[in-house]
Amino acid sequence: AFLGYILIWSQMSFWAATVITSLISVIPIYGKQLIIFFWSGYYLNSFSLKFFFILHFILPLIISVLVFFHLFFLHNYSSSNNLFNSSKLNKRSFFPFYWVKDFINLIFILLFFLFFLFNPFKFNESLSFVFVNNLVSPIHIVPEWYFLWAYAILRAFSIKWVGVCMMLISVMIFFSLQKSLLNYDLISYM
Repeated sequence: AFLGYILIWSQMSFWAATVITSLISVIPIYGKQLIIFFWSGYYLNSFSLKFFFILHFILPLIISVLVFFHLFFLHNYSSSNNLFNSSKLNKRSFFPFYWVKDFINLIFILLFFLFFLFNPFKFNESLSFVFVNNLVSPIHIVPEWYFLWAYAILRAFSIKWVGVCMMLISVMIFFSLQKSLLNYDLISYM
C-alpha cells in the first residue's frame, strides 16, 4: 500500500516517501548506502519513482508465488492442529456455514468497492492534489490517522535511531500481546 501511495507523487506522498525511506539511515554501516540505493541518488526524484513503481509491480508477484507454494505444500502434506479435539462432533460442514459467511463478506467488500468507485476523492488529503516541490515542505503536514502513533513515538525522541528502535519495540510488544492473548483464549477453551 505504501508503494502505491508513493506513485501518486504529490506533496503528501513525496514527504511520506522521504520520511519513511530515511528511517533506513539508522542501520549501522550500510544505512546511507541503502538510502542512496532506494532513492536512486541523493534525493527523491523521477528515478526513485520508477524504482518504487517496479517494486510496486514485482512484490505482489513474488508474494503471490510464495502464497501459491505455501498452499500447495499445505494441501500436499496436509496440516494438523493438536490444540483442539479432532472428533467429528467439533467439525462444521463447509457449505451452509462458511459459504454464507464468505458470501456476506463478499457483499460488504463489493459495497465498499462501489462506494469508493463512485466517490474516489471522498477521504483524500487536500495536499494529494498539489504537485511535488522538494524545496518547500508544507507547514501543516501530518501523517494519516492510522500512523499517528508511530509519528508520536518518532517525535518523542530527539535521537533518530532511538525513535526508530522504540517504534519497532512498540510493534513487537503489540504482536507479543496479541500472541499471548491468543494463547490465553486457546488455553481457556480447552
